[in-house]
Amino acid sequence: MLTFAIPTWNRVAQLRVCIDSICDQIKDRNGFYLVVCDNASTDGTGQVLAEYSRKYDFFSYKTLKVMREGASWIESVGMAKTELTWTFGDDDVLRPNALDKVLSIFNKHDDLYYLHATQTGRTNNSKKLYKAIDFLDLCETYGWIDICGFISSNICRTQELVEAYSNYYHYNDTVRSIFPAAACLLEAIYDRPAALYDDDLVGLQEEEQSDETLRRWKLIDSTSRYFFTVDAIHELMRRVPTLNRTFPPSFFRYHSYHLWDRHLSDLTAEFKLTRKKLPEDAWAKIASLAELVSEGEVRKGILSAMQTKRQIIDKLIRAENSLDQSLQINETEVYGHKNVNILPPPIRNVSESYVLENVSGANVNRE
Repeated sequence: MLTFAIPTWNRVAQLRVCIDSICDQIKDRNGFYLVVCDNASTDGTGQVLAEYSRKYDFFSYKTLKVMREGASWIESVGMAKTELTWTFGDDDVLRPNALDKVLSIFNKHDDLYYLHATQTGRTNNSKKLYKAIDFLDLCETYGWIDICGFISSNICRTQELVEAYSNYYHYNDTVRSIFPAAACLLEAIYDRPAALYDDDLVGLQEEEQSDETLRRWKLIDSTSRYFFTVDAIHELMRRVPTLNRTFPPSFFRYHSYHLWDRHLSDLTAEFKLTRKKLPEDAWAKIASLAELVSEGEVRKGILSAMQTKRQIIDKLIRAENSLDQSLQINETEVYGHKNVNILPPPIRNVSESYVLENVSGANVNRE
């Protein structure tokens, strides 16, 4: 009935915890599987996966010969043979009784194509199912990236998920969005019934991002690629003509802010770090994002906030340039080489002589 699909790369310790949390809930059931695709790890992941393969007959894995970003996401989903697939991050955990809760929902609502499984830290524990007419409506209500940007929250019909991920490289390599999977899902199932279940279903192994996790984000240039989210939306509208031309502000919600807030915050951080003029393309992407917002007042507010921040940064750059110039002038006038008087001195009533020091310490004058 359902397969857990885990893409992994060099996280052997966290992967063990993740696999164990899932195996504990499927080991005594029929029709449930766990598949893992190893993206050419170099930390002993292969030996651990072989160990689990010998231990459980519902467990299978494959190891890619060459690491390619996104390859393990695509391949792991392709390994699923059941009606439903639950994609899962290698550093997350399945919370107790989560599988039973999810199965109960699909048994009662067999028309669902997609279910969002809520994270521990982001649930109100209402234990309510919020069902939308279609996936797009769910995204417009709760936020597109909030709904499907987190891998372990996505439970989808396998056939549609495989179809969606067939476009993964396009959104990852060509469009360069930091959320290629989210773009794939919106393109494939935007008009299919979907729901969100508000309960404690998925946990994080890290409450705060570790140095290793931050290094991974830096490796894929995550900060820059956030700005290409707007490019992904434009590409979606090009590929799916029936998709909306504009979206409510809630569509752009992500965590406790909107995407344009994230962009403006990133630009501020970049300026503070470099103290240099920021790329025109970055400002243009925020403006382009604002144009996708359906509410005029919100759109004006985004553009106003962007313009204000840009003016402040430009003023600071001009002020710092002026300060640098004034320092250079000061240094030239006061300490520059032209103001150093080279010996001999202009006063000529000073006698000159050589002073020699003998071995005994006595001084001998020589005219």
